[in-house]
Amino acid sequence: MPPNKSALNDDKNYHLQMERLDKERIKLAERLIELCQQEKIIQSQQNNGHENQCSKKHSVNN
Repeated sequence: MPPNKSALNDDKNYHLQMERLDKERIKLAERLIELCQQEKIIQSQQNNGHENQCSKKHSVNN
């Protein structure tokens, strides 16, 4: 009995869709990593700025 062409097409389309979703997931994960790294940089800069302000205040008080 020959295989059902419709079922084969459905299976192929399903796999193509899964591949596209995997690629999209990878892109989103990479973007999330970028944003987290940027956030760490910003937090680090803010912490350094805070430390600098504190040290200026302390040096003024001394």
